[in-house]
Amino acid sequence: MMLIIIIVGCISLILTWLLTRNNAVIRILDQPNTRSLHTIPTPRTGGVAILIALTFGYLLVRITTNFSDYTIDFIAVGIAILGIISLWEDAYGLSIYLRLLFHCCTAALLIIASLTIHELRIGNWYTSLPNWLDLSFTFIFTVWFINLYNFMDGIDGLAGGMAVIGFGALATLGWYADKNDFILINGMTATATAGFLVWNFPPARIFMGDSGSTVLGFLAAAMSLWGNHVKVFDLWMAILIFSPFIVDATVTLLRRLIAKEKIWQPHRTHYYQRLVSSGLGHFSVTVSMYLLMLACAATALIASHLSPTKHLWLITLWIILYGSLIAYIEIWLIQRQLKT
Repeated sequence: MMLIIIIVGCISLILTWLLTRNNAVIRILDQPNTRSLHTIPTPRTGGVAILIALTFGYLLVRITTNFSDYTIDFIAVGIAILGIISLWEDAYGLSIYLRLLFHCCTAALLIIASLTIHELRIGNWYTSLPNWLDLSFTFIFTVWFINLYNFMDGIDGLAGGMAVIGFGALATLGWYADKNDFILINGMTATATAGFLVWNFPPARIFMGDSGSTVLGFLAAAMSLWGNHVKVFDLWMAILIFSPFIVDATVTLLRRLIAKEKIWQPHRTHYYQRLVSSGLGHFSVTVSMYLLMLACAATALIASHLSPTKHLWLITLWIILYGSLIAYIEIWLIQRQLKT
């Protein structure tokens, strides 16, 4: 199992390097625009390397193992759909409505695979959801994850680092629960992204593009739902692990809705974008986000060893921490703007 995970990482590392070259077989450049924080055209095909590495890993899994759980097959189909349509978007552009249609199709795949939110559990409290609410939450959860990951892929190393830390944490939780298939898929995703991250860490030589960010968002949703479904962890733990992306994207969306802005248009108002624009730079913001991600992942791993009665205290603590962090950043940005 570990050999497959390592092979996937090596394939991604080599393929990403090949895609950074001027004579790469696939050459799609990300031209700077109103949303961008980079100033020179940069290849946006890193997601292709991640996809090929994961595809090779999936084939190895099916050839060398005897997993009877067909969940990974549904997930693989979703990855293929998003990878192909997003690569087309990277190369030629695509209507927002058509993109959302395919996002909805992949969410439906997870529902067909029974990766739905049958119940919500926090500590000793839990509630079963009626069927219509179960399906609605699962659908919205998946589509939002796909899009928020794409929203947060805006500076060097950020989305790749979130994937390495996030899926690495999920694989560790799978190891605690002795779920080999769950460990394998998350481990492959982490190493496939790590191979790409070597070339994407500031200053980035390549971006993952939509073909990488949408697939990683889909996988984050799928693995969160799968882990909850087979009781590897409670869903809130996965949400906490990916909360740096969830909080930034959600708060930014709500702020833009309140301001009656057109939320589908490109912008640079995410917290990570505003911090880079304030002068902190890609490296400083990315490393700071890594520390936040690691703290969230560590909390989830610790929570898996604590009694359920303590889970609510951890959740409350993180709500307070995020509220304080958002307030601090807003004040800091205002002071920074006044000085300039």
